[in-house]
Parts: sequence; C-alpha cells; structure tokens
Amino acid sequence: MQLIKKGIMVEWVRLGEGLSGDYNPNDPEDVELLRFDVSKQEGDEWSSINEWIEVPDASYCTLFPVNTKKRIKMKGLQYIMNEIWKPITDGHSIKKICEQLSWISPEWVQKTKTTEGESTMEKLVKIIDSKNKGKLLAIKPFSSHPDDRYLHIVLIERDIERDHDYDPYVVWTFNSYYNGGFFGGDYFMTLEPALNSFNKRGGGY
Repeated sequence: MQLIKKGIMVEWVRLGEGLSGDYNPNDPEDVELLRFDVSKQEGDEWSSINEWIEVPDASYCTLFPVNTKKRIKMKGLQYIMNEIWKPITDGHSIKKICEQLSWISPEWVQKTKTTEGESTMEKLVKIIDSKNKGKLLAIKPFSSHPDDRYLHIVLIERDIERDHDYDPYVVWTFNSYYNGGFFGGDYFMTLEPALNSFNKRGGGY
C-alpha cells in the first residue's frame, strides 16, 4: 500500500519484522510489523522518465501490525505524509521525524473520542505537556473490553535533567476520562526493557 503526494511517496513494506528483530511466528507474544519507506520522484512533469529514489534515513519499522485494517493503514500513511512532506520539499533532513514516526501505531490515527470530543491521542499529548510528563513514544488500548475504553498503556521518555532522575523511560496506565490520570508506573534505565513492559502490559494489569 502506498500514498503519493506531489512527487513524494510513502509506502508500507512487509519484511518479516517483529517486536524484537525478525518476527517469530512460534512466539505468541510477538507481532509481525510493517515498515514505512519514503521515496522522492526525480525529474519533473515534462520528463519522459521519472524515477523514484529512496529518501535517506527514511525507512523505519513501526508498531503497525501487518493485519491492520486497510483504512487504518491508509490513515497511517496519511499521518506520515503530513509529517514529512513539507520538510522534504523544503530540502531538510527527515531523520529525526522518521525516528519519532517509528513509534506510530493504529491508536495514533484512530479517533477514539473522549468526553471532550478530542481523540485520545490529542488529549494525551496535551495532558503530558501540561503535566511535564515528557515525550510520548507509544500508546495502545488497555484492553478490548468496553469498560476499559478510557484506559491506555503509554510509554514515555522523561526529561531526566529536569526531574533529576536516572530512569528516563516509564510505562504507565493512562485514564483519558475528563482531565486524565497516570498510575502503575514502571521505570527503566534503557529502552528495550521499557518496550518489553509496554508490549506485555494490559488486559488485566
């Protein structure tokens, strides 16, 4: 699946990648994930040959499962395109942007409405910013049960210089109801165990 906008193309690529390297179909906790690639068209509208060239540092595995519904996959491509199109056309590197976009998941683009009409993602970003929680890296639903519709698991990178703390990564359960709240924090020195905790938590924690 691909999305093209004025000479820039973003596409989903399936390379057999999982949560920790190659996808392991024998591991019930592993998930096969999609990678996004960004390409730029060389030439112009008058050229007889237009070639797609890979944009440097713009190919990253994400948290989008390969079996995600097509309409959600397309929303994911639209989200990525909105983030990278102008910087590319302005001639800037998109490495840092793509590093952040590697955390994109279906929850980033699904409009699960909260009580104030915002998406959970929009509300969460505002709350994290207002409470100086740090930078949001990943988010997923707590469970598929209707009673848990306001609960999400979040992975956040904290500002350790400001907090004077040595554990920069934290996994919280987040309640998006009204003003939102965080509880059940687990703190980690490095990203890999934090990501493992994020992937395992939920459904009954």
